[in-house]
Amino acid sequence: MTPQDEGRPKDALVASVVIPVRNGASTIERQLRALDLQEDADFAWEVVVSDNGSTDATRAVVERVSAELSVPVRVIDSHQHPGLSYARNTGVRHAAGAVVLFCDSDDIVRPRWLASAVRGLTDADIVSGGIYPFTSSNRLGLEEPRGLISASFGPAILGCNFAMRRATYVSLGGCDESLPPYGCEDAELSIRANKSSMRIQEVDGMAIDFRRTVGAWANLRKAYYSGIAESIVFARHADLYPQQSGLGPALRRFGQVPVDLVRRLRSDWRMSVRSSSRRFVAAVGFFAGTLWFVTSGTLRPPLLMGVSE
Repeated sequence: MTPQDEGRPKDALVASVVIPVRNGASTIERQLRALDLQEDADFAWEVVVSDNGSTDATRAVVERVSAELSVPVRVIDSHQHPGLSYARNTGVRHAAGAVVLFCDSDDIVRPRWLASAVRGLTDADIVSGGIYPFTSSNRLGLEEPRGLISASFGPAILGCNFAMRRATYVSLGGCDESLPPYGCEDAELSIRANKSSMRIQEVDGMAIDFRRTVGAWANLRKAYYSGIAESIVFARHADLYPQQSGLGPALRRFGQVPVDLVRRLRSDWRMSVRSSSRRFVAAVGFFAGTLWFVTSGTLRPPLLMGVSE
């Protein structure tokens, strides 16, 4: 049975595309127009933009562009709690489609992204697809794509490109809102999905063009939050990471940074310095998260969606 045929009225929405955004005024128009050009999407669907506290003209841009599109677009407010998890979950709370799909405001979905995802769910519980990085020349799709990650616990999605039935997302609890604003929410969701024996598959055609974060400060900020989030995920899923949580592993991370720098310097010193800087800041975040939450005994419980949502 396809998601289109799940006993819903003919005029019911099959799919809702959820876009979490914060200060995306300069990029979201291109993503919305790419969604409006989807091919073979011969079913009713919508776009839900979850505005996570934008202070720029994001809402004005979305409202202006949506008036020119054939697909219905709604903007909902998710400023109450900063972070991707809350923005995605709030988007799903407002979504009317049987299927929820997730993409980011600064990326560009390819023409068969939507149709490929919805049809891929005929044989899977969760689907993802190719992620093609923008090149430095701003052309698309010229680098080796990424898709599902082969993690130690099983296949893992990346948050910028995945889909599942709304009921599946809610039954899993959605993304963990107790994690930092950025980092590991997609991996942690993947862990729970694997523990629930969900079928996670990569689907041809469900591809996006991915824009890397620009700016040293923005990258280091993401690295720091990711380090904190990783310390929390390792502690909560100690059955999967028995040797990677605590002060010992946190301190060892600092020692790995200069070793990695020396190894990488043989190829590209600029890239090596940037990479090692991110790794060092991530190690600081991991150490801070370990001190604040793990060894102090104040590790917060997960904050997940309820089954009635």
